[in-house]
Formats: sequence, C-alpha cells, structure tokens
Amino acid sequence: MASNAATATLTAAISAAPVIILAVVTLGYVWLCWMRPFRRCPKCEGTGWTCSAVLRRPKPCRRCVGEGWRLRHGRRAYNHLHRLHRDGTRADTATRRTVDRSSGGPR
Repeated sequence: MASNAATATLTAAISAAPVIILAVVTLGYVWLCWMRPFRRCPKCEGTGWTCSAVLRRPKPCRRCVGEGWRLRHGRRAYNHLHRLHRDGTRADTATRRTVDRSSGGPR
C-alpha cells in the first residue's frame, strides 16, 4: 500500500507541473511588460533605419517610425483593456449630478 501512496503523490505532482510552469511564465511576462514595456523593433533591430529595396539607401523604419523601439504585445493589450475600463466607468459629472429644482442647487 505504501507504494501506491507514493505513486499517487508523484502522479499529482507531474500533472500539476504544466499548470505551475504556465503560471510562472505568464507572471514573468506580466512583470516584463510592466517593468520594460518597450522592446527593440524586429524590422530594424533597434537602429531605427532600414534600407530601401531598390537603391539600398537608408531610410527611417516604418514600423517604429525611426525610434528603434516598439510596444510589447502584452503591454498593448493591457493599455487597451485599461482604457476600455476607464472609459466605461468614468464618472461623468454632467449627467450624474441632478439639480433640485426647488432649492436651485445640486442635491
């Protein structure tokens, strides 16, 4: 019976390992997006310049607009969701405040 208990514990640990690894990777990427929201542009490798196809003359990178940095996908998603939440819950004082007609002032 003791060998069955050890096998059950090992099986549970092995089945939980992918969930734990996924959680660690996800939290690591969230931390990275929070601490370093920008990454090097993959098109120009962070230089801000690319070469034209025909004449091979340098010109500013179109993807990063010559900056050399791009916003990470995770940070872009966070910004979108944050704006969506902010716009949906913003307290609009003009529509929320009602005027009491009898006293002439806000309630």
